[in-house]
Amino acid sequence: MPFVKGDARINRKGRPKNFDAARALFLEIGNEVLSGEVKGVYTETTRVQAIIRDWLTSNNFQKQKAAIEYMFGKVPDKTELTGKDGEPITWRQFIESSSND
Repeated sequence: MPFVKGDARINRKGRPKNFDAARALFLEIGNEVLSGEVKGVYTETTRVQAIIRDWLTSNNFQKQKAAIEYMFGKVPDKTELTGKDGEPITWRQFIESSSND
């Protein structure tokens, strides 16, 4: 059923500019303490710590890369090639002459 003028369901303010409530919920759940046994040793860890440990010990390269980038920052994507002392690269093209010429 389409909206009509003055309908209370219309969101006139648009989407929220920030998600403070969602962020707070993620922090609360992420910091919950999990208890259990790992390799015969009783441990307590938070959900976030468990995720980080999973990422670092995973066989999935993307998880490992994400963990390293969180620790040390993203590796620059920009590749810049320059010649000696930052000068432009110059090259010479050598043309082989055939013995039939």
